[in-house]
Amino acid sequence: MNDTLFRIMKAILSFFLILSQCVLLTGCWDNKELNQLAIIVGAAIDKEKNNKIKLTVQVFIPQSQSGGQQSSSGKAQVEIKSAVGTNLADAASNLQREYSRKLFWGHCKTYIFG
Repeated sequence: MNDTLFRIMKAILSFFLILSQCVLLTGCWDNKELNQLAIIVGAAIDKEKNNKIKLTVQVFIPQSQSGGQQSSSGKAQVEIKSAVGTNLADAASNLQREYSRKLFWGHCKTYIFG
């Protein structure tokens, strides 16, 4: 009887283990597509009049390339925008209002303080 109880418990445990793996491995539920992000590659922080902070960012603009060749249209691959706020968080919030995409700071390699 002990042996059958052990097998039943082992089967139930295996079932719940497989069920938990199915739930945890169901895909990329929190992924962000490239066209949903505004990728910041550079940022400058300046002090303005009245102790305000000016945040200027350089945002990468992805362009499709056909045939594996680079486009020679002369278009810039970055866009520069600025926002002013009472502190850095306020300036970043004001800057986010100018973009429909979410600002992504993960690729920002250059910070300039002035």
